[in-house]
Amino acid sequence: MAHPTDDIIRAMQSPTAKDTEIIRDAYDFAEKAHGEEKRKSGEPYIIHPRAIALTLAKLGMDRDTITAGILHDTIEDTPVKLEEIEKRYGANVASMVEGVTKLSKLKYRGVERHVESMRRLLVATANDVRVIIIKLADRLHNMETLQYVSEEKRARIALETREVYVPIAERLGMGLIKAQLEDLAFKNLEPEKYKETAAFLEKEAERAKGALEETVKDLRKALAEAGIKNFRTESRIKNAHSFAAKLERKDNDIDKIYDIFAVRIIVPSSDDCYKTLGVVHSLWRPIPGRV
Repeated sequence: MAHPTDDIIRAMQSPTAKDTEIIRDAYDFAEKAHGEEKRKSGEPYIIHPRAIALTLAKLGMDRDTITAGILHDTIEDTPVKLEEIEKRYGANVASMVEGVTKLSKLKYRGVERHVESMRRLLVATANDVRVIIIKLADRLHNMETLQYVSEEKRARIALETREVYVPIAERLGMGLIKAQLEDLAFKNLEPEKYKETAAFLEKEAERAKGALEETVKDLRKALAEAGIKNFRTESRIKNAHSFAAKLERKDNDIDKIYDIFAVRIIVPSSDDCYKTLGVVHSLWRPIPGRV
């Protein structure tokens, strides 16, 4: 029988039967604890911890971190006690839930104090970086559903996200989360500029799609011929905020921006990396669409 955590389990790296059992149990426990509690959207509250757990699974986090993500609001918003979480899921999970709860009580005091806010966040999680990763996943889902809160609160949360959480994601090397948070903050703080930028990038992506696919195909073939078998490729389009910021630095001259698109090649060793550089150099050619 299907369970609401099935996609979370599928997103994990080699989950065990024990992983499945505990994550399902944590979800059922949290769902019961939150009861009839609703989100601002009117949806059951459990969709929020579920979304956080899915993000954590996609990030490759372990079972305890995903479990803590599911349970992160229980001791703050429900009658559940920390001791009960520790008894059911262990001291490791309980410690992370407690850490996220403490972070939630830190209040944003404005742009001029964002460095201090960031310092306090980092100090508060110095003993376990997984706590801040859960908090970043929490903030990401809150930003994705920001349309359900007041305009004033939207602006405050978006500003806090840009000034506090984006730099932390960058420091932790979490590029995808950083880009997502950046764009969501941009969307809420400068909606018209965001809309124009996103529309332009979408148009550029469609225009360059064929050329990019052909380039990746040629690259994979050349790498295989060079004896590099164990590799994967990823392509991406520059995120809206990053593009808008760079365009501003280039005096709004679009012809000065050459990296709207990029292809990343992941190989298992430094020797393969050097070989890959040689292959890329031999194939180098300009691609329509500023790749």
